[in-house]
Parts: sequence; C-alpha cells; structure tokens
Amino acid sequence: MPPNPRTRNRDWLLDSQLWLESFVAMNLLFLALDIAIAHSVNQFRAWAEYVPLYFSLAAPVVLGLGIALKWKWGFTGAWRDPGFLIGWLAVGVGLAGTI
Repeated sequence: MPPNPRTRNRDWLLDSQLWLESFVAMNLLFLALDIAIAHSVNQFRAWAEYVPLYFSLAAPVVLGLGIALKWKWGFTGAWRDPGFLIGWLAVGVGLAGTI
C-alpha cells in the first residue's frame, strides 16, 4: 500500500533531527547578524574580520541545501559530509579569530 500523501506532508513536524539541523543552520545565520554588529564597532578595520561574517552567511545556505537533499530526496551523505565540514570550519574560524 503506498504511503498516504496527507501523512507525508506532516512528517516534517515530527522529525526531531530535521528540527535540530534547521536550528543549527538558523543559528549560524543569526550569528552573521551578531558578527556584523560586533565588527562594525571598529568598521571592519582588518580584512580578516570579514571571514566569520562571510562564513556565517554561506554556511546556512550549504546546510540548507544539504537538509533539503536529505529530507526531500533521501541523500543522507548530502547532509552528513557538508555538516561535518561546516562544523570543523566553524571551529577553525572561531579559533583563528580568537588567536
């Protein structure tokens, strides 16, 4: 028996992993606003201050694409691999900015 389309349309409401992945992507997006406000205090004096801003703007786009590929079409690796890459790059960008 084929799945009920009415039930399929509500599956995303109960998918806790989808909610977590979406939260992570949105968190990075709102981090861009935080970075823009914090670094505008000194008017982005050094070029390196743009790196976390661009990263936090690009990362949610990549993660959102991965989420869509995983949830809509079942490509698990499309979320997992870029997710790990974005996670490690976020750690690297944060450490580089601290140092």
